[in-house]
Amino acid sequence: MKTKTKTKLPTDRAAAIRFVQILRQWLTDDELKQVILRNRAETLPDVCHSHDFCDANMALHDALIDLDVEVFDEEAGTMHDDALDLMNRAHALAKKDYLS
Repeated sequence: MKTKTKTKLPTDRAAAIRFVQILRQWLTDDELKQVILRNRAETLPDVCHSHDFCDANMALHDALIDLDVEVFDEEAGTMHDDALDLMNRAHALAKKDYLS
C-alpha cells in the first residue's frame, strides 16, 4: 500500500537546492569539486559521486526535514512513498543542475 505524507510537499527544485546547500556544509570545497568532476565523467546515469564523501541519503533526508516534509510513516514503519519519490527526483535534479 502506498503511503502519503500529511504535509504539502515542496517542489523538486526546492528540495534539490536544500540538498546541495547541505552538501556544501558537509563537504570541503575540494570534495565538492571532486563530486562535480566525477559526475561529469560518470557514464552511469544513476550514479552520483556525492556518496563518495558522505551519506548523501541522509543529506537528502535532512533536506526534506528542513522543508517540513513528514518523511517517515510511523504506523507503517517505512518512509512515505511520496517523500521517497520526492527524494529521488530532487537527487536527480541536483545532480543534473548543480553537481555536474
